[in-house]
Amino acid sequence: MSETITAAKINTKDSIETLSWYWCLWNLVGIILPFTLLTMVAFLPVYQWAEKTPLGFLAGALYNGFVFMGVTALTFMFLHWSRHAILSTLTKILGLVKVGWKPMLVGVGVGAAGVLLSFVVAFIVSLFGDNSQPNATSTAAALYDPWVLFLGAVLVAPVVEEVFFRGYIFGTLMIGAKNSEKHQKLYTALSILITSILFGLAHFSPGSGLISGITTILSTMTFSVGLCWMRLKWGSIIPGMLSHALYNLIVLLLVI
Repeated sequence: MSETITAAKINTKDSIETLSWYWCLWNLVGIILPFTLLTMVAFLPVYQWAEKTPLGFLAGALYNGFVFMGVTALTFMFLHWSRHAILSTLTKILGLVKVGWKPMLVGVGVGAAGVLLSFVVAFIVSLFGDNSQPNATSTAAALYDPWVLFLGAVLVAPVVEEVFFRGYIFGTLMIGAKNSEKHQKLYTALSILITSILFGLAHFSPGSGLISGITTILSTMTFSVGLCWMRLKWGSIIPGMLSHALYNLIVLLLVI
């Protein structure tokens, strides 16, 4: 009898199924985000140096990958070091799950729809001010070779950003949302909103004008909602990676 009770206590302690949404939110606000910002500031001179090279855009995408993957690994180990089956726990949180061809096909549709919605957002925002100022994408297109943009925006960025935003951030929040029977829908909606806001802010470029910056933030936030939906529906970020790559490819083709 005592052995059964002990085993039950261990399973409860080691399982992520008992974590509350507020515990997950605190991990995000109190640990993951501050550590991300500190890491980016610490390595900012490296990014500024790499940005001035011919491979600047690709180097920036790799820099973000270094920061995001490093933060994911270190904070995950810090938060979950005492759990059994830590690798399977990480895989579950990140949503690194294989899917069939139908989710991938839907991912293509979400990517194309995201581009169309970005035009709608741009039109609506333009009603409130001049939206002709260059954004980060058009500025990068004027500075770097197309193949550098392709490698950075279509191959590197979708993988890195999906792992970090729809994988780690959204996956962390959704642990608590799924564990709450009473407020599951509310916490799921909040998880999508928080993830999408952070994703939008991450794409804001200080060099862009106010209207252009608002357009970029709102467009990427809208796109993020679709990416979060796919993660929820299939439990995987793989369709989101394809959708994200297609979205970036179409945008690049429009500005090059």
